[in-house]
Amino acid sequence: MTTTTLSERDSMIQVYSDFFKDAYGFRPRGINYHEFTLEELKASFASFESICEANENEWEEMQKWEEEQEAKRKAERKAEAERLRNLKTIGGQFPELLALLKQSA
Repeated sequence: MTTTTLSERDSMIQVYSDFFKDAYGFRPRGINYHEFTLEELKASFASFESICEANENEWEEMQKWEEEQEAKRKAERKAEAERLRNLKTIGGQFPELLALLKQSA
């Protein structure tokens, strides 16, 4: 059995499509990256890394925003439940309040 050692360029070409997809969300089409020089591949990979970092930051910001929105919705539901409890309490006392108003009139 023979073992083949790939050059740095060949190794990068093998994973180019995967890293491109990580960065952009789809596989490269119409890009003949097999003809890229090692320097062009390195530049592409640096670009992919920057894009992936930006995507991750954006994802984290979106997650934080969604958590904040959920916390607001939860607080609003809690406030509405409290308001309804207060209305029920007042509603339960309505006959007594009405009788007091009639007596004072």
